[in-house]
Amino acid sequence: MSTHTPGPWTLGSPTVIHHDYPEPYDSETVSVRGANGAGIVSLSGGHQHVPFVGIEEYRANARLIAAAPELLEACKHFVAGGEARFMPGYVYAKEAIAKAEGQR
Repeated sequence: MSTHTPGPWTLGSPTVIHHDYPEPYDSETVSVRGANGAGIVSLSGGHQHVPFVGIEEYRANARLIAAAPELLEACKHFVAGGEARFMPGYVYAKEAIAKAEGQR
């Protein structure tokens, strides 16, 4: 299995585009880039046939995606702690790591 693009990941500036054809509507794209400048993901919405959830929701989703490398590392550090297995959240952290690493 390959590894993910190195963090930290950062948000690009949101871009809102107004369209006039075939009828007026707005779309927005929010992008996330890796530390090496590589594109991670672009979230787009507001297209003519796709519901537009709103700028704030797209930005919140992009922030969550951008935080993914740090969240994965935090989960790994938590699970690696000797007493962590007795703490609430241990199983959830293990499951999140497995999901991030393609093991489930």
